[in-house]
Amino acid sequence: MLKEKGNSWDSNGWGPFFFRLKRLSMPKVAILLIGFILIVAFAHDLIIGIYNENYTTNDDTEDVINDMDKDYNLGVLVVAHGMPGQWNERVKVWFNEEVFLPVPAELGFLEYSPEQTIESAIKELEDKGVNRIIAIPLFICGNSSHTPEVYEALEDAAGGEVEVLCTRAMDDNPLVAEILLKHGLKLCKGNPYDPRDTDIKPEDASLIFYGHGDAEEWHQNWVAIADSLKSQIEENYTFHFKEVTYCFMGEGNLKSAVEGASGHPLVVPWMIARSSYSEINIRKEVGTYILTGQCKYDGQYLIDHPNAAEWVENRFYNYENNIVWSNQINQSDLQITVKDATIKNYNMTICEGSGEKEFIRTLDGAKVCSPPSVAETFQKMAKEIVYIPYRGVKLTEKGKRIVDKNYSKTEHTQKPSIMHGCTARYGKNRVQETWAGNL
Repeated sequence: MLKEKGNSWDSNGWGPFFFRLKRLSMPKVAILLIGFILIVAFAHDLIIGIYNENYTTNDDTEDVINDMDKDYNLGVLVVAHGMPGQWNERVKVWFNEEVFLPVPAELGFLEYSPEQTIESAIKELEDKGVNRIIAIPLFICGNSSHTPEVYEALEDAAGGEVEVLCTRAMDDNPLVAEILLKHGLKLCKGNPYDPRDTDIKPEDASLIFYGHGDAEEWHQNWVAIADSLKSQIEENYTFHFKEVTYCFMGEGNLKSAVEGASGHPLVVPWMIARSSYSEINIRKEVGTYILTGQCKYDGQYLIDHPNAAEWVENRFYNYENNIVWSNQINQSDLQITVKDATIKNYNMTICEGSGEKEFIRTLDGAKVCSPPSVAETFQKMAKEIVYIPYRGVKLTEKGKRIVDKNYSKTEHTQKPSIMHGCTARYGKNRVQETWAGNL
């Protein structure tokens, strides 16, 4: 039957091939199979090796970080704050099991982890041949009281031997908003084994996301991010909560938010990972309401959702659009690579549009800023912040006196506020010296 005319087996030549193979001795067949396996293995290792070990970038004409023709061996350093207790271990497990990158990647802690510091992580990457490190801060707010500490630690650890580019933190990234939304929706589902835990429709619930906050000088940066996340959740076209609100750590803040909720309260931590510090605060504030079913809470934090790992991966693949700091001396060159509405984008556009002024009206800043998302941000800020330093850095005492002097000449009755969102302490004040001028 195999030799019938027109049979595909015979006409394609497979019949004679297997007939000849059948006549070979077993040792010869074994040698052929081993040779075939070795060829496949070699090809696989060659392809994977080229992809992993030489994942390089030849920067295009928009990237003007000095030597344009240089090839970079990329590596990733995820920077976490660190906390006592099990917080560090939870983050380590998450990083090792959930984050997948095509280049060498390490996790380093700013504090509370002497065996896994930023310095040791950079050393590990250097030992693997990395000469351009993409540092990704696993922080809620990218301009907080810890930001200068992170930049200084990166600069001290790198020592100028390896290039470090630091991206934005989590901030108001849509993936973060989706985590808060999904955790809230999960809380709407009841527990069939607990009669107190019944199903709740989102339109009958109040989503309350709960964050650390910061010292007074930096607090408004957290508020701005929280407002943006709140808006993103409210604008979701599929699910609508009766109310979306937020609050920060502080005596009675969470309790007041739960008691004042217009719907059934759903408490969602706006924090990286579970810690005894956060849990004690939550239980202290609303533990009674949770136990009695008057409030829902399940202890799910940001890294407990797949979006957290996806956020890290996205930051790597789009790092050139998210750079806010580098350890390179010529910081001004880095400005041109920033295409998003980052702090440095604000600084550059304000500086270009304001001439030699020491400060400008926030609305004037909106007129010269681009892209449109940045201009819109300035327009919103103008409702509360009349003046901002034109170079986007925190004013010195002399700078404040200049603002007050010029302000006294205006007809405004509202005292100008300083835009702390543009406070710049990049790399031991290098950029502050560059941008601050005589202020």
